[in-house]
Amino acid sequence: MARKIAIRLIGTFSVLIVMTGCTLVHGKVTGAGNMDGTNGRATIAFNGDSCDDVVKGKFEFIDHDSGENMHGDVVAVTVCGVEGACTLCGNSATLGAYEIVATYRSMDPDRPGTGELFACVSDNGEGAHSSGPDTASIQVLSGPFVGYTNSGVVRGNIQQHKCPKGSTF
Repeated sequence: MARKIAIRLIGTFSVLIVMTGCTLVHGKVTGAGNMDGTNGRATIAFNGDSCDDVVKGKFEFIDHDSGENMHGDVVAVTVCGVEGACTLCGNSATLGAYEIVATYRSMDPDRPGTGELFACVSDNGEGAHSSGPDTASIQVLSGPFVGYTNSGVVRGNIQQHKCPKGSTF
């Protein structure tokens, strides 16, 4: 079962890279905050790290209006904007944009199950160096919340990080 899920995720991720125009570049991104999204008020929190051979991280998302509540593991993190835009999420070709693919489990007892989601987040800088507010977009690909989307400005912080020296990538 785990092997089938891993193969499916790799296949989904490959399709997403082709669809979005993102070049696979390893990186690390963290973030948390509230957003008044296109589909309701939400809280998002994540950390994703693909600097070494093993991708690691967590992803949490709660829509306070419609009740989607997801907790999961990050399975892929890609830096966008190196050779094109992440058009699926509507991000411009900026170096602060990241694709995150995660498996999730529903935290809603009325809608149990697991699935996959795709998020695009953007760190647009801090203070006087900011090009605009940080943003996030989420699309659920499968599971109990399949088809759910939400996007908006994040009132909090999304932060890109350099891979540490000595990491694999």
